[in-house]
Amino acid sequence: MGSSLDTSCYTNEEHTHEGGSPAVSRLSVEESVILPKVTLRVDNNNELTQTSKTQRKESAGGRMEAFREDIGGDFSDSGSDGNKDIGLKQHGVTERRRAQNAKFNSWLVINTRNYTTRLLKRSHRLSTRAERVTKEEVRAAAASADDDQLSIRNLMSKQESTVIITDPREYQVELFEKAKKQNIIAVLDTGSGKTLIAVLLLRFVLDQELEDRALGKRRRIAFFLQFAVLECNLDQKVERFCGDMGCDLWKKEEWEKHFKENMVIVCTVEVLYNCLMHSFITIDQISLLIFDEAHHAKKNHAYARIIKDFYLSENDHTKRPKIFGMTASPVDARVDVIQAAKELETLLHSQIATTSDLSLLRMSISRPDESIAEYKKLPPPYETSFCAEMKSKFSDLGGLSKLFQFAREASSQLGEWCADQLWSFGLADDEGRKVERKAERLFLAEKDARSIEVLDVEIAQLREAMSMVKNHSFVTPKTSGNSISSKVLLLQRYLQLVFEKPSDAKCIVFVKRRYTARLLGELFARIGTPHLRLGILIGTRQGEAGDVKVTFRQQVVTLMKFRKGDLNCLPHHSETTFQATYIMTVENRQYVCEVILPQNSPIRSAIGRPSPRKAIAKRSAAFEACMLLRKGGYLDAHLLPTYHKQLPAMRNALLALNMKKSNAYDMRVKPDLWEETRGTIPQVLYLTILELESPEGLGRPCQPLALLTRTSLPALPPFLLHLNSGQSSQVLCTSVKFSLQVTVLSLKKITSFTLRIFKDIFAKVYEDNPPQMSYWLAPIVRSRCKDHTPEHPDALLDWAVLDLVHSHDEIPWTIETPQSQLANRFLVDRWDGGRRFFSVGVVPGMQALDPVPTDAAPGKYMLNVLDYSVSLFAKSRARATWRHDQPVIQAYRILHRRNWLDKIDEKEKEQKTLAFVCPEPLRISALPTDVVAMAYMFPAIISRLESYLIVLEACSMLHLNVKPHLALEALTKDSDNTEDHRDEQIHYQRGMGKNYERLEFLGDCFLKMATSISLFSQNPDNDEFEYHVKRMLLICNKNLYTTAVKSRLYEYIRSQSFSRRTWYPEGLKLLEGKGHKKTGKEVFKHHLGDKTIADVCEAVIGAALLSHDGTANMDTAVKAVTALVASPDHAVSRWDDYYQLYTKPSYQLAQASASQLDLAAKVEQKHDYHFRFLGALCARLGFHKHLRYNSSLLEFQIRDYVTEVAEAEQESNGARDYWTAVKNPPKCLPDVVEAYIGAVFVDSEFDYLQVERFFKMHIEWFFEDMSIYDTFANNHPTTYLNNLLTITLGCTNYRIMANELPSIDGSPIRVIAAVMIHNEIIAEGTASSGKYAKVKASSNALELLKGLAPFEFRMQYRCDCTKGAQEDEGLGKTMDAVVGSAV
Repeated sequence: MGSSLDTSCYTNEEHTHEGGSPAVSRLSVEESVILPKVTLRVDNNNELTQTSKTQRKESAGGRMEAFREDIGGDFSDSGSDGNKDIGLKQHGVTERRRAQNAKFNSWLVINTRNYTTRLLKRSHRLSTRAERVTKEEVRAAAASADDDQLSIRNLMSKQESTVIITDPREYQVELFEKAKKQNIIAVLDTGSGKTLIAVLLLRFVLDQELEDRALGKRRRIAFFLQFAVLECNLDQKVERFCGDMGCDLWKKEEWEKHFKENMVIVCTVEVLYNCLMHSFITIDQISLLIFDEAHHAKKNHAYARIIKDFYLSENDHTKRPKIFGMTASPVDARVDVIQAAKELETLLHSQIATTSDLSLLRMSISRPDESIAEYKKLPPPYETSFCAEMKSKFSDLGGLSKLFQFAREASSQLGEWCADQLWSFGLADDEGRKVERKAERLFLAEKDARSIEVLDVEIAQLREAMSMVKNHSFVTPKTSGNSISSKVLLLQRYLQLVFEKPSDAKCIVFVKRRYTARLLGELFARIGTPHLRLGILIGTRQGEAGDVKVTFRQQVVTLMKFRKGDLNCLPHHSETTFQATYIMTVENRQYVCEVILPQNSPIRSAIGRPSPRKAIAKRSAAFEACMLLRKGGYLDAHLLPTYHKQLPAMRNALLALNMKKSNAYDMRVKPDLWEETRGTIPQVLYLTILELESPEGLGRPCQPLALLTRTSLPALPPFLLHLNSGQSSQVLCTSVKFSLQVTVLSLKKITSFTLRIFKDIFAKVYEDNPPQMSYWLAPIVRSRCKDHTPEHPDALLDWAVLDLVHSHDEIPWTIETPQSQLANRFLVDRWDGGRRFFSVGVVPGMQALDPVPTDAAPGKYMLNVLDYSVSLFAKSRARATWRHDQPVIQAYRILHRRNWLDKIDEKEKEQKTLAFVCPEPLRISALPTDVVAMAYMFPAIISRLESYLIVLEACSMLHLNVKPHLALEALTKDSDNTEDHRDEQIHYQRGMGKNYERLEFLGDCFLKMATSISLFSQNPDNDEFEYHVKRMLLICNKNLYTTAVKSRLYEYIRSQSFSRRTWYPEGLKLLEGKGHKKTGKEVFKHHLGDKTIADVCEAVIGAALLSHDGTANMDTAVKAVTALVASPDHAVSRWDDYYQLYTKPSYQLAQASASQLDLAAKVEQKHDYHFRFLGALCARLGFHKHLRYNSSLLEFQIRDYVTEVAEAEQESNGARDYWTAVKNPPKCLPDVVEAYIGAVFVDSEFDYLQVERFFKMHIEWFFEDMSIYDTFANNHPTTYLNNLLTITLGCTNYRIMANELPSIDGSPIRVIAAVMIHNEIIAEGTASSGKYAKVKASSNALELLKGLAPFEFRMQYRCDCTKGAQEDEGLGKTMDAVVGSAV
């Protein structure tokens, strides 16, 4: 009996998905552990022993040794090219880790022994006792979209879409010319075209800016301080911002992005002032400031602050922006006009200017006609009969004082009907509740505490007033008598005349009070004409009693409707708690207590005996209740319930997987496609053209190659290669539609070319056996490489090169060979497989026996050029004879690099490649250098192509149609601790591309959703606990792992980067080269953790979800879930199948009551359908008002939370994270939101778009900028500990390590974690998973470190990570002396 941890590399496989919050876990720094080969075992005598084992030498390792050849030079084709520096790097990086691991292991042995002893004792006691898009497209979409679906920015774009500059008038040109020369304030009447002048000036400034940028001057940007739309009138990119867009919360990076992308910013003045104040932009980066309504620039207005605080602080006048102000009047108050104008000019450093010929201005604009209408004298304010009745009953209610005041004023100004109607606004359901909450807040805020009965009476009176208003019959407004005032009546008659018939006329009625606008809107809706289309415009500030809160966006929509003519008149301006409730009364100077049980209890209440003390009376009532329950058979003799809920049998099943990588699995290195198509001589071949998208980065010409296969390859995505120059290029894989008919001769030529590639470039000589070849290579004609669809596919092939290579094994050299034929050749060393050269040409005057130039790449023999050219060993060199009169060729040695999928190392870049060689010892290949340049990249290319084919075969095995790049990402594991997010990666495999982590996160989410829907549909009578247990069995790692092992999915996982051993073709017999002595097919193994395999399953689901080509079709992901959970509880293949499984329960089929229908109608008003955050959302939507409960405690909790979150929202000034600053809500509030979403989802027949619509309408706004929640996330203990150590205390030598504890007698798996600082363990924690164990250990460590000053920390833990450590010793002595003297 025992627990074996027999592994070469321990990896913490715990993942954030099981019960964790990704938003928190993504910032956590959690270290994993590297253990040596250790076995912990419990012996028969219950002693825990530790033994170290040497690493077993795998058979693959032996084969690697056999792979080596006795060839000289540095040519080696074994191992992973991408990891040749990993050994050295890991040695340096992990030296400290080894010491930490050793310390942790010894500590672990002791703690494991103690834990096991406790576990054995506990087990013994138990046996003894009982036996987890483009801009244009966006604009087009905005133009056709519903206004309610558009953002504020798009709404503003939509309301002005025409070019305003047509033919500027003379006075506009005049002012434009002045503005070009100096700062001016253009004073023109409203409607005279001041914006046109501003746009002309903008164009002028932008042209200058483009010229300045071309000269290399600093980038500058123009600001138009008016929320207007200019993008249709300027060639350059324009963006608009206002405070309601949330830009006040943006960080500098976001602003820099907008400043870089745009040349003009249109915004409100506060937005610019905040940017300047926060140094997001400086005044010298602004080229032009356009002030609209410039007369506001006085006192503390933002215009004035910008000038005073930033414009004047720039001493260099050439760096100040040009200023252009616009106003209809330079003054807006009763002041000295001349003095005010001079002050405005001084403040804005501008000169007031207007047109020199005012007659032109008068001819160009049409002034509105002004007329004065007289109405009868209004009566003094009085109380209507209804108001008097309300006052007689509720005059002493402070919460209604403003309503009484406003109603009295309205009786005079608007008439009796409006005065009475005001009460329906002020005491409507929502407004009445506001008055109630306000009364409660004021009562609780009073310093002199009053009896709670006073508040109860006030609330009761308020509710009576609400009921009285609700039941009052408000009369229809009449145009006679006192129903409407003479002032309103005159306005009504005028509107009737204007809108008697359909008209394009528009009207704005200006009022002083917001409630007046609302009352007039209601009134004219009743007595107006059919052609009067009303709206109200009342601003966005907090309203008064009876007011309605309107957002900025709603105001924008209202203005748009008014402009388009849709409107033509604007009056402007917690769950139920199952606890007993005790009620205490006093009778005859003694306490009598009544206990009230929850509503569904068999006994509702019991009364105890009179007692002199409250505590005894309470106990007496509880005793009487127990006696009644006992008599009814609800309690047994031990006063325990006789009814027990039957819990699911598998609720405590052990479903966790071992966290360590302990199993070796078979690994596919070649796709089945090759083996399935081998064995016959092909009659047709299919071309896949391989070419570089950016071949210039290679540094020399290259010729595309064709990969010829027996079957057509699927469409494969481009992928990145890293070239020797340090640049990169995409490899394009283009399949040619038509097949190539091959003859015996043409097949021989293609085969010769392919085998020559392997021989000359890669030192591999294969037998000439076409039936056993997996694929062929051929050169592509350069002129046809861009056009891959000719009438005859063979026209793509470069037959001249194929003929040359087929007819010549090499290009022979003799002393008579012209020197020109030695230029631009591929030279091959006959004896050293690692020496290959690209020749430049013969060096005039240099001879074979001349010394090797000093700038040449180092070689084994450097006596002279001839000696440098020969790679034979000493004995063979002594026997060889060479001509001394042969020419010397300048060449460049080809870097022996295979893994082009990874970036080239700096060390490789610095290698010398210049060489000087003689032709006689070398072989001149018949392969053109352009072909060779491309062929050198073929190992990396074919390795990636085969990976694509392998993962596609895995998807095919699961009957899934997944995009190749997503399939490869889902099945890629690039390090031994891939699962440990944010950790330092161990044994990282370079050049593999993206790993499965991101897709795993997405797949995990969809897996939970899909299985939840399936279980809900098939088990309508289950409760949430049963759903949870059944879903746990489906989605647990153990089930996914079991399914994956049965289907052998582990074979398809890509866990190793490019390898020199595995890219060569299979099927052909190797005659010469490394590995030619091998016999039989080699079996490759890779080590995978059980949880890794389960995580890959989730990643495959994520890849299937993203492979739906932009549509809402999720059928592929549904099929993936079915294939990987392998359970009858999820046996669907299409999304629509879910609803077909669903059977409505009886309560859904029963006839709805009037109360239920009324509730549904009220909820529909909040969301039109015919978590901590969710609590805030519930309050925001008002769902809590419709929650039915019978608990005064819960009512108080809900009211208290809703009040707090409403106040937080009001005081947040638009901040979207206001909900994080309040306490946790009663659980029933987030539950009701989740339940509502579930109800919408089910009722819509599982239409996911309805859920998405709810999210976009009510949730997305909060999370558009996740960066605002960084502080909220940083409260996570592990993240907080990391920040404390690294930032505050300056320590970098720490780790959080974890390991599983042994399980005895099937006890649940436990994980112990420890925090180690400078090789000393300071805190520990134990939990059911590694993640929670680390959280506990971090929390315990924080308790120890709390309050330590940095120097105290460094002294206590001997931390030398910062320079301050050198001064701590002296500081410590000084403090000791100070403390000693104080004592």
